Amino acid sequence: MQHKLTISQLNPKYATAYNNRGYVYYNQGKYEKALAEYNQAIQLNPKYALAYNGRGLVYYNQGKYEKALADYNQAIQLNPKYATAYNNRGAVYYNKREYEKALADLNQAIQLNPKYAVAYYHRGLVYRKQGAYEKAIADYSQATQLNPKYADAYYDRGLIYKRNSNTEKAISDFEKAADLYKQQRNQKSYQDSLDQLKELREN
Repeated sequence: MQHKLTISQLNPKYATAYNNRGYVYYNQGKYEKALAEYNQAIQLNPKYALAYNGRGLVYYNQGKYEKALADYNQAIQLNPKYATAYNNRGAVYYNKREYEKALADLNQAIQLNPKYAVAYYHRGLVYRKQGAYEKAIADYSQATQLNPKYADAYYDRGLIYKRNSNTEKAISDFEKAADLYKQQRNQKSYQDSLDQLKELREN
């Protein structure tokens, strides 16, 4: 005799499907559709940390930082070892110019996942804003070591080398960034890198 599954038994599976669809819509830039899917996932499973983090990303990209913070807080409360949620909350604090809070979250993300290239890059951004340029360079370097195709990390490290009048290293980083941006079909950032190179070579 086959037993019928109850709704409560089916919910986790359904929640995962909604979450996964939300992620697809998010990556396509269809934020309203992504929100609808994440909302459904959370309604089916209110303890689904992954869905709160996903919805937080949507809010973040919409510039709704307070809503993003609330979702990241919930994700971390549900899973205190969720490195991605700490990184993402750190990015919100960075954009809100709350740099000490951003550092605390990014430090936690790196402690939980020492091979988290994005967290090193984000922490580098914070250090750069604080004028801690050597620390920023160290973090950008770690990011590129962990992910050799991390174009933004090369570009931002190049900006610091340029500021420090270390022209040779700046040119090397902007060349690397330009090459990667071209491969990634990121035309705007590719052009920005070329502009930086032109300026350095003319001086």
